[in-house]
Amino acid sequence: MAACLAHPNRAQRRRPWFLRYTYQEQNLDLGATAPSAQHWLGTDTLGRDLLVRLLYGCRLSLGVALCATFVALKDRVNLRCRVRLHRRQGRRRP
Repeated sequence: MAACLAHPNRAQRRRPWFLRYTYQEQNLDLGATAPSAQHWLGTDTLGRDLLVRLLYGCRLSLGVALCATFVALKDRVNLRCRVRLHRRQGRRRP
C-alpha cells in the first residue's frame, strides 16, 4: 500500500479492471457530461471521469487512515504495557 502511495505511476498500472481511465486523463472535447454507460458518475468540465477520481481519492484517504490507526494502536498498546509493568513493580503510573 505504501509503495502505491509513494509512486503514483506504479499505482496507475495496478488500477482495477473496471476503471478504463486514469484520474489524470482529460478529454476536453467531452466536457461536463451526465452519467452514462462509459462514465458512471459523469465527467467534470475538463472531461475527467468522476468515478475514477473519487476512487483514487478514497484509496489515498483510506491509506492515511489505516496508517494513523496503526500508529495510535501501537502507542496505546505500548502505554498499556508500561502501566502494567509499573503496577507489577509497585510503582505509580508514569
